[in-house]
Amino acid sequence: MIQLRVWQRECVDQALQAFEYQTHFLCHATPAAGKTVMVASVAKALLARGSIDFVLCFSPSRTVSQSVASTFSQILGRSFNGQIGAAGGSYTYQSMNTLPRELWQVLSEHRVFVVLDEIHHCSGSSWDELTIGNSWGRTILDRIQGKASLTMALSGTPWRSDDNPIVLSRYTQPDGELHCDYEYGLERAVIDGVCRVPKIVLTDNREISLRSSELGLKTYSSIRETISGGHITYPDFLFRDEVIDQTLSEASKKLLEIRKQVPTAAGLVVAATVAHVRKPLKVATHST
Repeated sequence: MIQLRVWQRECVDQALQAFEYQTHFLCHATPAAGKTVMVASVAKALLARGSIDFVLCFSPSRTVSQSVASTFSQILGRSFNGQIGAAGGSYTYQSMNTLPRELWQVLSEHRVFVVLDEIHHCSGSSWDELTIGNSWGRTILDRIQGKASLTMALSGTPWRSDDNPIVLSRYTQPDGELHCDYEYGLERAVIDGVCRVPKIVLTDNREISLRSSELGLKTYSSIRETISGGHITYPDFLFRDEVIDQTLSEASKKLLEIRKQVPTAAGLVVAATVAHVRKPLKVATHST
């Protein structure tokens, strides 16, 4: 049996209490806090109470979807592959418009608990007969809202850069702040030892030489100056092999220095795209 953390037990209890008088619950918990284990525990309690018949989970990627299915199967003690006899199934938001009609009928014919992971990827709202939002958000409004018995949304970053409303969410008036039914922020996660305080060290290159047919050979004293000079764009800069290799090499050396004092220190590499992540490297790094 998985031992729940304090925040997970708190959220499970609050969600179960809230579902006595409301049908939607939004949990904001910092990334890596253990949201999937928490919500699977909510589902287990609801099934044990006889409050629901099935569970459907939606998430932004196939990798996450598979991880969710594995976690739910482990905690519920039942298969979670969407087949006959299973407690439910895990799907991606991308697949919603291609799922069979029979699956959506389950929401109307049975008591279904729908879990919406990383809900900030889905925008949408309705006024009278008008529905606005992105494709995922509109599908949730059309096929899940008002049909699922209960819904629970999860997010580690509950906001959108385009300022559009997150689907199914409540906002306070008149300031328009998102209302979360339960919050487990980074500060508390750091205190609990679940997350670490990141220390960001800025580095630059004082001598960057680039050659082009238009500008010839030019040397710049910083990355900012290089980009401002029009010799290279920022995206091009990010994908230059020599830039990536040098940056990771310097970061690796720095991490090795830090580990002499803090053996458990780790590094985080932020990439622009999935292709950027998978780009082969020439440099041998020592960080993990």
